Amino acid sequence: MNTGHQQLGVLDRSTQEIRWIATLPAAPRPARLDRATRAALAGAWLDSARVECGSIPAFLALARDLAAVGAPASLVGRALAALGDEVRHTARCSAIASSLAGWRLSPALLPPPAAHDADRRAALVRMALEAWHDGCLGEGAAAARARRSLAGASDAGVRAALAEIARDEAQHAELGWRVLAYCMAEGGREVREAVGDAMTGAAPAPPGGLAEVDGEPRETQAFGQLPRAQADSAWDETWAAARRDGERLLIAA
Repeated sequence: MNTGHQQLGVLDRSTQEIRWIATLPAAPRPARLDRATRAALAGAWLDSARVECGSIPAFLALARDLAAVGAPASLVGRALAALGDEVRHTARCSAIASSLAGWRLSPALLPPPAAHDADRRAALVRMALEAWHDGCLGEGAAAARARRSLAGASDAGVRAALAEIARDEAQHAELGWRVLAYCMAEGGREVREAVGDAMTGAAPAPPGGLAEVDGEPRETQAFGQLPRAQADSAWDETWAAARRDGERLLIAA
C-alpha cells in the first residue's frame, strides 16, 4: 500500500519482522524525464542510500569502540548522534530513488563489524586509522561532493537532502578529527607513527561506486549528480586539505 511516506526498516532476525526506524514524507514524482535518465538517476540515488546505510553500523561500532577504550562520553554521544544522521540520510536518498523509479527502493541494513583487537593499544591504532580514512577523508569528501551537487541542483527535494547531507557530513568529518586526536593522545608513539605513515603516503584513490550518471548534464545535475571530474576534484581537495591539517596535528602531538 502506498502511504505517501518513505520508511527505513531493520530486519529483526529473531522474529523475521521489519522494525521501522525512520519515516519521511515521500518525495513527489519529479518532472518528466526520459525513461533511461529516470532509471539512471534512481540507480544513483539508491547507490547513495546504500552508502549512507553502510555508515549506520559503522557509527554504531565507533560508539561501541570508543566506550570500550574509555573515551569521553561526549565522543560516544557524538558517534551515536552521527548514526541518527545517517538513518535520516538513508531515508532521504531512498525516498528520492523511489520517486524516480516509481516504486519503493531501500538498501539492506547490515550489523556492525565485530571488534577483534588484541588489546587497548591495538584498538587505538585501528580507530585512529579508521578516523583518518573514514572520517577526516571519507566524510570530508562526502560533504564536499554534497556542497558541489547542491550548487547545481534545482529539484526542491534533492536540494533539501543535499543541504542536510552537506551539513551533517562536515560535522562527521570534524568528529573524525576529534577521534583521531583522542587516539593519538592516548596511544602514544605507536598510534602517531601509524597515522603519520597514512598521512604522508601516496594519496588514496577516490572512493569507488561514484560512476557518472548517463544522461543530459542539465537534467542529471538538476537531480544532484556530479560529473565524475567534479567528484574527483572534491576528493583531491579534501585530501590536500586533510593532509595539511593532519601534518599540523602530528607536529603538535
